[in-house]
Amino acid sequence: MEADCGLDDDSRDTDSVHSRGSASQYWPPNQMPSLSSGANAVGELGRPRKVKDSKVCGVCGDKALGYNFDAISCESCKAFFRRNAHKGIDYFKCPYDERCRMDQSNRRFCKRCRLKKCFEIGMRKEYILTDEEKMRKRRKIEENRSQRKMSTASDDSNSIIAYVSPSERDIYTGVAGLKVVSATSCSSSSTSCGLVGSSCGLVGSSTNSCGLVGCNASCCVPTMPCEVSSQTVALCPSGADAIAELTVAYRRSLDIQMDRADLSRDQASFADLVNIAELSIRRVIAMAKQIRAFKSLPQCDQIQLLKGGSIELLIIRSVITFDKERLHFLDPLDSPDTRAMNIDQLRCAETGTGLFEDHMKFVRSLAVDLQADETTLILLLVISLFSPDRARETGRRDLVAHQQEFYSALLQSYVASRYPATVARAMFPRLLMKLTDIRNLNEEHSHVLLKVNPEGIQPLMKEVLDLSH
Repeated sequence: MEADCGLDDDSRDTDSVHSRGSASQYWPPNQMPSLSSGANAVGELGRPRKVKDSKVCGVCGDKALGYNFDAISCESCKAFFRRNAHKGIDYFKCPYDERCRMDQSNRRFCKRCRLKKCFEIGMRKEYILTDEEKMRKRRKIEENRSQRKMSTASDDSNSIIAYVSPSERDIYTGVAGLKVVSATSCSSSSTSCGLVGSSCGLVGSSTNSCGLVGCNASCCVPTMPCEVSSQTVALCPSGADAIAELTVAYRRSLDIQMDRADLSRDQASFADLVNIAELSIRRVIAMAKQIRAFKSLPQCDQIQLLKGGSIELLIIRSVITFDKERLHFLDPLDSPDTRAMNIDQLRCAETGTGLFEDHMKFVRSLAVDLQADETTLILLLVISLFSPDRARETGRRDLVAHQQEFYSALLQSYVASRYPATVARAMFPRLLMKLTDIRNLNEEHSHVLLKVNPEGIQPLMKEVLDLSH
């Protein structure tokens, strides 16, 4: 699932200015777009019809949307180049004498050859924006958007960080921290309450006419919640109930423990980190099994969603457990003496792959820059869990996609209930873009895991991470 919010534009991309020669070098011979007249170029009424280009990445051949860093590339190679261009080709080693074939299926196996191909097609590292430049650009975008849409918005509404999350609510005694519209003022047939009817047809709870598991009303997907003030909007009762279900599931999963003694965090190897993560995997599984939408799926799809998304779920979960003050990762009920993992220990376990820095950059972007609270992160985790591309059959992919859409809309409603309108409109797409970033991180982790010796890995982790090679 991807979102185009216009904020992740780290390259100075254009479709016309940065042409570096013949476009045919990036097109297969039989796929050059034709501008000939006829049905393809002229509509039925004689008006010109815009020809849709189908660009391909000059690095791996995947589908490309346009120019990135002065060359046509896909989003994956764009992100790869942005992370690795400054390291240089000599930073990486090729195990195959630099004869690797770059395509969509094997592009992640050799960073040296992939980066070399990026430079060969004309990608330029000087087009990568620095953190300061990105912040200035994002700030300018937010300011322009506020001026266009909210001429009366306050000066401080352009900064997401200025809004500090309120204290956590006690989910076992209610959802007092959420602004909820009373049931009498929220009609399922009214679009003003933010819940609109749906005919998605998912098989689920018998109380739902729409079939979406987790929705207690006769309505379905929250789109635009009720306006309750000039600054924020409110969640409808069914939205608050759905969030409460996820939060309770997460908190109860923390009760899961393991019988064997904890592994030492000091001087841990990367393989040790894999085994240490077993407790987190067990808790992710325990949480998923308490979500009605997940339990309604066939067991084979449940396994596929958990195995295919295991690394992404662990990464998002690490953001939830990150303590910004103590700079360590720890679940709230665990002992800091035996279970805390500080960033120095993680850095020592990392073997020069750059994975630790990329991981911490992602953690800080959510925990510090966006100041995402626990509920926001839990919703992101569930959205990542319901990734339709991991379901086995096409029909069931639609079911999973509907659940992902439901929780994405629920996240949008929750953000709108927490922040002023201008901030919520900027924050929601940035949160969704993190799901794209985490896919790239997943790819990096998978590449490192290929080199891990499975002999010392616990059976559950072997199965979940497919380390039986």
